[in-house]
Amino acid sequence: MKNIFSIRKQKGFNITDIEGHIFLDRKVDNELNDALDDKLEEAFELERKAGLKTYWSVIKYISLLLGIIIVSSIIRSDVSIETAYNNAPYLFYIGPIALILGLTIWIVERIHKKKVEQSEPYQALSETLDEHVQLSKTELNIPDDHKRLDVFQYSYKLTAKGKEKINTAPFFQFLLMELSFFTDDNYLYFADAYMVGKIEKTSFKSITPIKKVALVSGWNKDIWIDKPPYKAYKIRINQFDTLLMKPYYQLEIQDALGAFTILFPPYELAHFEALTGLKASL
Repeated sequence: MKNIFSIRKQKGFNITDIEGHIFLDRKVDNELNDALDDKLEEAFELERKAGLKTYWSVIKYISLLLGIIIVSSIIRSDVSIETAYNNAPYLFYIGPIALILGLTIWIVERIHKKKVEQSEPYQALSETLDEHVQLSKTELNIPDDHKRLDVFQYSYKLTAKGKEKINTAPFFQFLLMELSFFTDDNYLYFADAYMVGKIEKTSFKSITPIKKVALVSGWNKDIWIDKPPYKAYKIRINQFDTLLMKPYYQLEIQDALGAFTILFPPYELAHFEALTGLKASL
């Protein structure tokens, strides 16, 4: 089964369409499409400036990883702290220094990013982008009662045996992608600022849990993971800002166009059950 929101990477091809593009129902006109592209490009450039230089990011991750490995090894050691110090005293200096360096860079990054996001150019761009998104909603005829839900997106390639292999980043496998969902009597619709896709309700087969840890990048909700209602899902975050979610769910679809799936986080289960009329299996 293909994940509707995955992207297949092929050597020599720059493909950015999701697998679900075959469910396309309607899209914005070329003028609005280009305007959205321009503003998103500006936003990405500001986000890039808000982040660290590549070498500082590398130093941050290496320092945190090295510090955690050393400190964890010392704590889990079968020998006493005194014996461990006598055997390798340098580790007691390298470990804390690496952790402090990594955390310092992380704090500086957060402060710099916050300054950029509070700047006038960033705020003006956000307002303009919001205006374009509202124009998109009108043109695409997205109802006011639509649901904004998170789904998992990833890129993949096919192995020599034809199996799907997810292209994982250093610290995560999935990106959180927020889309609008709504229904009528016959279809489930999904939409972003550019297009609307539709899937026949009769093609929905089941919702099943995947009882593995999903390593996820990004967070789209206004409320953080340690506050209700998301606190109940025991989502964790590690030192690399990766979210750990278990279980996550898949909606299985058997359509005339093929076998597909939608992967989504646990906190969206009730919404997908309501949209599809299905109940998740245990």
